[in-house]
Amino acid sequence: MPRPTTNPTRTFTTRRLLAFRWRSLSRRLRGASLLLAALVTLAALAALGLLGHTLAAAGVDEVTVRDQVFWLGVVAALVYSYTTFEVFFRAKDSRFLATLPLSGAQRFDDLFVRAALLHLPLAMPIVAYAIALTLGPSAQHHIAASYVLVVGLTQFVVGLALAIALHLWAGRSLLTPGSELRRLLAGASVPDDAALLVYAPAVALLGTLVLGIFIDLAFRDALFRGKPGLLAPVLGVALAVVLVSFFKARALARLHLHLILPRFSEVDVPPPYREDGVARRVPGERLARLLPAAARPYFLRDLRQLRRRHRLDRVLLWVFAAALLKLAHDVPATRSPAVPVLAALALMSGVFIVAAFRLRGELAARALDLTLPRAPAAERAGRLLATAHHPLVALVVATAVTLTTGDLTAAAIVFGLGLPLTALLVVLSHLAATLGAERPGVAATLWRVALASAITLTGGLA
Repeated sequence: MPRPTTNPTRTFTTRRLLAFRWRSLSRRLRGASLLLAALVTLAALAALGLLGHTLAAAGVDEVTVRDQVFWLGVVAALVYSYTTFEVFFRAKDSRFLATLPLSGAQRFDDLFVRAALLHLPLAMPIVAYAIALTLGPSAQHHIAASYVLVVGLTQFVVGLALAIALHLWAGRSLLTPGSELRRLLAGASVPDDAALLVYAPAVALLGTLVLGIFIDLAFRDALFRGKPGLLAPVLGVALAVVLVSFFKARALARLHLHLILPRFSEVDVPPPYREDGVARRVPGERLARLLPAAARPYFLRDLRQLRRRHRLDRVLLWVFAAALLKLAHDVPATRSPAVPVLAALALMSGVFIVAAFRLRGELAARALDLTLPRAPAAERAGRLLATAHHPLVALVVATAVTLTTGDLTAAAIVFGLGLPLTALLVVLSHLAATLGAERPGVAATLWRVALASAITLTGGLA
């Protein structure tokens, strides 16, 4: 008699899937790629060390330490509140893995591990800050280091788990009938079914910040004011939030993830405002006048692709303006705000809203490229200007915020140096995206890490 066939759902486990991912990554990181990754990693470690030393040098008084931990947590939450959504709903291997005998729970485990590993670098500034404080000479330094490490890592773990759970809960709404509330929330920018998905990152960010405030207050009393009895209850509540978020999200994924992801791929297209599927007025279209007539179609093609796919970049610009306002006005009167504003501008334009890798990676489409004749010079000019649109907006924002400080010289410096800086970042990112066209994801990660490290080192030395 023939032997019974083994049930494939019992043999294809999450462990095997993660092992395949590790082998794939090992194959990619060979030769020159491994050397480049090692150099970028060393630069990042050096930048983290300098960042920790710079933060520790500001002092160990309670207000300074709490303020710095809060803003490090805000930056991290701002990133993972949105990027965890990308990990779960826009994974490039979703279609392939959908053909494998994976349960929703196994797929959730895979995506959860991937999200945790991808976002682990966001916790490194907290660790570097705590280590630098630990090297201080007084007991106050050690208390401050304990506060930084416990509060920063607790906020990070709680926020990451909460963001993932909220994204899946919002994705579950795709499987239910629409409502008037969703229609009002969606407005004219997204389909009614996807309304909750649009607001889920903002809710995750808000929830993380609110929980972070309570965590901060509890650990302030526990560590700075001699009430250690609060440590266990607060850590217990934080652990409960993480476990409830994880197991609720996993249970939801086990039942519905195989339905949510295909449904999301259907609604992940903006409504057809016009025959080409974009709004009638796309911000930045008037910049086409700066280009020769031959380059304008390429500019409009890339600009519309960027605006339809990355509609949350506008939100990032508003957040950038708010953060920059605080940064510029916190600079002591004896120093010019130009240097920190320029550093923030470089970080925003080169790390958060850099578009060169988007056009080479997720937005690259052979069919779309073939809609226009091949003219390398004209296409390059149009792509560079489309990539520069939002960085130029960020430059205007940075100049305007610097003007609010009343320092006209600093504002002139920000604009005068910010313009060539923006142009340089756009050209270099385009060159890096071109050289890494075969692996745009890896190239984008290396670019962001290297640039963030360079900005941190330059700022620390300045």
